[in-house]
Amino acid sequence: MKQRYNYIDCLSGILIIHMILGHIMQWASLKDSIFYIWSQRLLFFFMPWFFFKSGMFFKEKKFQITVKNSYKKLIIPLIVFSILGLPYYWLKLYINDDLNFIHYILSPIKSFFIIGNNVGNLPLWFLLALFGVLISYNFLYKKIHPVIIMLLSLLCGTIISNLNINIPFYFSNIFIGMAFYAAGNLMSKWQYKKNIRFVCIIIYILSVSLFPQFVDLRTNTLISGNYFLWFFIGCASCVAFNNIFKSIENIVPNFMVEIGKDSIIYYTIHWLIISYSTLIFNHFLNVKERWYMFLIILLSNIILLPICATLLKKNNNAKFCIGLK
Repeated sequence: MKQRYNYIDCLSGILIIHMILGHIMQWASLKDSIFYIWSQRLLFFFMPWFFFKSGMFFKEKKFQITVKNSYKKLIIPLIVFSILGLPYYWLKLYINDDLNFIHYILSPIKSFFIIGNNVGNLPLWFLLALFGVLISYNFLYKKIHPVIIMLLSLLCGTIISNLNINIPFYFSNIFIGMAFYAAGNLMSKWQYKKNIRFVCIIIYILSVSLFPQFVDLRTNTLISGNYFLWFFIGCASCVAFNNIFKSIENIVPNFMVEIGKDSIIYYTIHWLIISYSTLIFNHFLNVKERWYMFLIILLSNIILLPICATLLKKNNNAKFCIGLK
C-alpha cells in the first residue's frame, strides 16, 4: 500500500473543493462574481497540481502492469460515471423537444471519441488524460530523460494551443499533463529544499499579484498570460503549496484530509449532483435567481457527497467502479 501524507491529502481536498465550487458557480451563472474571479486567480494551478502530484509518486513498472492498474483506477470510473450522467443529457434533449434517436445514442459516442467531450460528466476528461500520461510516461521513462519528456511535451502542448487545435481535447490534455507529471517526478526529491521553497513561494506571490497566468487545461486554451510562463509558474506554485502544507502538516484539519483521500469520489460524482440538482430546481421548479441556485446546488453537494463517499467505500462492487479495488 502506498504511504499517505496528510499534507498532500489536505491540499488535494482543498483543491477538489475549489474545483467543485468553481463548477457550481459556473452552473449558477456566477463567473462574474469577485469570489469566482479571485479564487481562479489564486489557485490557477489547481488542475496541473493533480498531474504534478501523480508524478511525485511515480515508480516504474512493467508496461502491462501499468496499463492494467491504470485501466482499473481510471478508465472503469470514467465509463461508469459517464453512463450515470447520460440520463441528464437525455432529459435535456427531451425538454428541448429533440426526439431524434441518433442524438440520444450516437451523439454521446461521437462526441467522446471525436471531440473528447464527455456529455454525461464533463470533468472526467482528466481520467482519460491521466491514463494516457501514466502509460506514456512509463513507456518513455527509460528511453528518454524526464527533462526531455517534460520539454517536448510542453512544446507540443504549446504548439497545439497556438494553432488552436483542440479537437480532440485529450490529444493536448495528454501532452501538457505529461509535462506537469514529468515536472512532479523531477522535483519530488528537490522541492523541499529551503532555497527552492523560498524561490517558488516568491514566484507564486509575484505572479498572482502582478502577472496572473491561466490556461483552461481541458481545452488547452490560453486565457491570460504566457503559455510557457504559465507552465513554469504553475510548477513553482505546486512546489510552493506543497511546502506550505508540509510545514503545517500537524495542524491540518482531519475532515479536509479525509476529503483528499476520497478525492476520486468527489471528482466523479460532484458533476452529477450539480447537473441533476440544476435540472430539478431550475427547469422543473423554475428557480432562476442565480444566488438561490448557487445555494441549492452547494447544499446538495455538502449533503450528498459525504453520504456517497461513505456508501461507496462500504460496497465492494462500488469500490471497483471508482477504482479503489
